Amino acid sequence: DLKAQNSTIPTMRDNIATSKVTIRELEGKLGDLSDMDKLKAELAALRSEKLQLVEQLGEKQQELNLELIKVKEERDQLKSEMDRFYALPNPCGVGMGLDLTVREVQGARTEVLSVIDLVHGMSAYNCGVITAGDTLVEVDGTLTMGQKLDNVK
Repeated sequence: DLKAQNSTIPTMRDNIATSKVTIRELEGKLGDLSDMDKLKAELAALRSEKLQLVEQLGEKQQELNLELIKVKEERDQLKSEMDRFYALPNPCGVGMGLDLTVREVQGARTEVLSVIDLVHGMSAYNCGVITAGDTLVEVDGTLTMGQKLDNVK
């Protein structure tokens, strides 16, 4: 009986060695499963971060679209003003007839430049701001009071 048991010892040793290898393999797979759980948690965190970034991107796109609309409106307004300006006649002459007239200014009689007529189709007429009878006070920031008519033209 001892002999029979003694003969099974090498087989048992082989079985123990095989069991140790199997246990190591299972422990490795268990470690892999633990790593997989960590990876799943990281993946969930990344998905959440991606969702937040997509939301932020959407908000930024809305802000930029609103800003773009404002810029386009401003561009269109400036283009309209430029078109109106370029539609005016040659800027070398504004089409305004002037004459020196005597008016009472601050209690004193003074010679002033008065608009006597406007040429239809020229800048002064087209702007719609100047009318016959207006007093020309300054030209390009220079006061006209006391100046000769030829100096102002």
